[in-house]
Amino acid sequence: MACLQNPWFTWSSVERDANRFLSLTQSCLIGWLLSFVRMCYIDIGWQEEMDIKVLQFQNRKLSERIEQRRRAEEELRKRIEQLEQRQTTDDDVLCIVNRYWNQVNTVLFSWICCFISFHWHVVYETYE
Repeated sequence: MACLQNPWFTWSSVERDANRFLSLTQSCLIGWLLSFVRMCYIDIGWQEEMDIKVLQFQNRKLSERIEQRRRAEEELRKRIEQLEQRQTTDDDVLCIVNRYWNQVNTVLFSWICCFISFHWHVVYETYE
């Protein structure tokens, strides 16, 4: 009741102060929300920038790994080609050796046959 008798205190001043408080609170709240949104946008932008940098780094690393594998594959292809050439020459050498070995077998067989035939005749003639 004392405040009702105060000449400085009126209901209109209370309403005015309440409206002023609400408007200040709203403007502060709106300002805070705007700054929060800006920070989130900046944070999102920063996050996107970091994501881009991480993806670029990963892309670079993957490119290096692909290049390493490509070089290793090329080296393996060269090695396979060398081994195939070596296999071809080894096959050629084996064919030649086989041919000469067959000739040696034929000659030895004919000599053995001649030797047996000769000795057979010698042995046969001695007993006759």
